[in-house]
Amino acid sequence: MINDVARGALTKRGPSGIPRPRRPAPRRKSVWATVVLAIIAACFSYSHYKKTGSAADRPSQIPPRQTANPPSRDTTVERQTPSSPGDGGISKYFANRQSNMIVRAGGTVERILPDDSTTDDGSSRHQRFIVRLPGGVKVLVAHNIDLAERAPVTVGQTVTFKGEYEWTEEGGVIHWTHRDPKGRHPDGWIEVAGKKYE
Repeated sequence: MINDVARGALTKRGPSGIPRPRRPAPRRKSVWATVVLAIIAACFSYSHYKKTGSAADRPSQIPPRQTANPPSRDTTVERQTPSSPGDGGISKYFANRQSNMIVRAGGTVERILPDDSTTDDGSSRHQRFIVRLPGGVKVLVAHNIDLAERAPVTVGQTVTFKGEYEWTEEGGVIHWTHRDPKGRHPDGWIEVAGKKYE
């Protein structure tokens, strides 16, 4: 018994005078402290990751090889010609129901519609025609003829354009195919037979 008291296992005596074993101290404080420290470490680690990105996102320390003719900034769009226009991502935007996307694309004029010139809200007149893109999506091009010269399009002709894509169930609408007189929106254009109408 003395050995137990010397070791500190028995400390208090009960009502009968018999020594009682000591209860272990609650570990709640140390558990909570560990949880709090783990959360702080995780937050710090995550914020550091957000600032620096993952290793796969960071550029390599090895500089890239230099080429004699570096590609232009936007190779997929700038290299398109009227004879081989792309859809400028419109197929993807159509599938995802996205709007307000600035696009450069082209296709074949499939149908010419009457001008939209009867507006009750005072908006501008628009030249309208349907273009079938290489992926099969059809878009309505609405070209503002109060701000830009009419584009002389004919059925079967290949045209390219830059404008803003708006999703519709039929395929979409391309507008802003002209310069913005206030300079607040990216300028657009329609190219027919090598001439831009903006």
